[in-house]
Amino acid sequence: MESLLNGVLFGLLLAIIIGPVFFALIQTSLEKGFAAGAFLAIGVSVSDSTWVILSYLGVSRILQNQDYVNIAAVLGGIILLSFGLYTFFKKISTPSNYNPPIQARAKGALILKGIMINGFNPMALFYWVGVMTMATINYGYQNQQLLWFFVGALGTVLTTDFLKSFMAHNLRKIVTQSVLNILNKVVGIALGLFGGRLIFLAINDELPVL
Repeated sequence: MESLLNGVLFGLLLAIIIGPVFFALIQTSLEKGFAAGAFLAIGVSVSDSTWVILSYLGVSRILQNQDYVNIAAVLGGIILLSFGLYTFFKKISTPSNYNPPIQARAKGALILKGIMINGFNPMALFYWVGVMTMATINYGYQNQQLLWFFVGALGTVLTTDFLKSFMAHNLRKIVTQSVLNILNKVVGIALGLFGGRLIFLAINDELPVL
């Protein structure tokens, strides 16, 4: 159980980091409700799980090559910039407490959005590679212990994302259309800044390598 508890603690650490996922999750939940935010969070969790598996398989070797890191950062930066521009200019309707069922196609789109926002951010990969290194070398976890550690970490991140979405959803009762419009601008700018920073660091070879 020690490995599970340590995983939960590291999951809480990641949960309090303010990044592009945080802004996207809050904005989606405020505009479209808890269910939409939850499906976005599931997409983020899928990408996190993928990074953990790749880290376990030794993808850290790729991160030792500055060119590969820069290419990944540029691609991720372009995607974040694109989401930022779309969010900034998107027009929204007056928020309502009524939550119609989300269509299967919309669910898939939200999951894909979560995967792309988090999956193309190389900083997320660096985090999970670092956690994998810490768990295997510092703690000496292997096999079942390693599995429980990441069950705790990934489960905690997903749970806290659900909580963020639920809390943002409840704020819809007091949020007006003008507030949502302002929030969309702020989220769009934030995503654009995260994307632009990645591209800038890649162009100037300032991204870390392992």
